[in-house]
Amino acid sequence: MTLSERPKSQRITTNRSMIKKTFKSKGLPYASELALQNVKDLAEILKWNQKRKIKFYRMSSDIFPWMSEYEFSDLPDFDEIKEHLKAIGDYATQKGHRLTFHPGPYNCMASPNYKVVEKTFKELRQHSEVFDLMGFDPSPYNKINIHVGGTYGCKDGTAAIFCAHYKSRRIGESCMQRLTLENDDKA
Repeated sequence: MTLSERPKSQRITTNRSMIKKTFKSKGLPYASELALQNVKDLAEILKWNQKRKIKFYRMSSDIFPWMSEYEFSDLPDFDEIKEHLKAIGDYATQKGHRLTFHPGPYNCMASPNYKVVEKTFKELRQHSEVFDLMGFDPSPYNKINIHVGGTYGCKDGTAAIFCAHYKSRRIGESCMQRLTLENDDKA
């Protein structure tokens, strides 16, 4: 039986999430519960991958549902989550696994919308914090790969905005060292 053939309640996955209404009603305790199970399952996925000689895994941004709405340290299960992440990082390093993130298209550092940019800064820092908690050195090896985003009518202007936001260092030094850009030349 593969990881995805199990009944839904028994599946091994790292993208347990919830709609905003559920987050608002169940709050941090439920987000923490989902994040803890996602992190535990990440360890199982890496073991499964190891048996099959798969050494690369792109992690889901949903590993921490609604992460932009809280700090990881606010989660009731944070201490346990932190221990699991460190163990996962140690395992990945020992076995030669490469873990990366590819946050969704809603993370846009060049957006003309201030709120989108602020949320993007926070989420990128949080993605980098996950790698920090795993004990990974900041580098493109454990990358956080994003798109510049839309051109908003002017490719050069959008690129300039992206560069200015990057140079502002608001994503944090470790995230800056991990950030990579995917080719958006068709946008």
